[in-house]
Amino acid sequence: MQKVMATKEAAEMIRRLQASHGDLIFVHSEGCCDGTSPICMKKEDFYLRSQDEQVGEVVKGVPYYMHRANLP
Repeated sequence: MQKVMATKEAAEMIRRLQASHGDLIFVHSEGCCDGTSPICMKKEDFYLRSQDEQVGEVVKGVPYYMHRANLP
């Protein structure tokens, strides 16, 4: 699994979001209209596809996924 990092401030914000909204995930978008940016959402609101691969955790318990085609 590759390394995913968050700054201290970002990790604190993610924990606050997690406390308010429950389980979260980050998905690296594929780059159409929204560019290739990380998107944070409630875990239940995103359906992982067979090509999505977890590349790390932003903070403990918050996975980060990328489409295999975008992996380095």
